[in-house]
Amino acid sequence: MKRKWRSFGEVIGLLGLVLVALYLGRPYPPGSGIHWSNLARIDDGMSRAEAVAMVGVPPQSEWPGDPAGVGPPATVTSLMWSSDECDIWVFLDDKDRVIGRHGVGSFPPSWFGRFRSRLGL
Repeated sequence: MKRKWRSFGEVIGLLGLVLVALYLGRPYPPGSGIHWSNLARIDDGMSRAEAVAMVGVPPQSEWPGDPAGVGPPATVTSLMWSSDECDIWVFLDDKDRVIGRHGVGSFPPSWFGRFRSRLGL
């Protein structure tokens, strides 16, 4: 009988460790800033104001056309945000609507990368 309780305690302890690991590795919540998650929230057809609201900060650069050559051919204006994590490019048409987006930089953090970051490793 004593062995049965010990096994139950081991299962509960292991379950607790798994839950803590899942909690620490959860995706970052979408918040303001230049992050891969905010790039994913920008959709074609959004207005300029909606795209800026998704990132949460004003663009750092704005150019006529597509100076990088990675946007759709109909690009009239390019907006760019830059950070250590990634650069976000948003391409607008003549009606100031999003017609494309592009991200450049390091890959989005993996589950293990988020876990290590939250532990400060």
